[in-house]
Amino acid sequence: MSGVMRRRHRVFSRRFGSRDTPALPPALRYAVLVLYLGFLLFPIYWLVVTSLKRPSDLLTGTARDFFPTNPTFEEYEVLRFSDSNLYDSLI
Repeated sequence: MSGVMRRRHRVFSRRFGSRDTPALPPALRYAVLVLYLGFLLFPIYWLVVTSLKRPSDLLTGTARDFFPTNPTFEEYEVLRFSDSNLYDSLI
């Protein structure tokens, strides 16, 4: 390896890490991945859980709201049988 190449290799390895640096342990890597996926999927979960609540239950927030005890499809039935064009736009 020439002197220029060695210098470039040193600069690159300092900036981006070399192949000799140890990687994260697999358990830690998967833990980070699970936390990241939970962070990404939580808003979708919350959207679905909130849509299954009654309007009167929306403002009474407690810790057990993460798992609704009495889910209802009332609001979906209202959308389905209403005269709005929302149902037609979904088709």
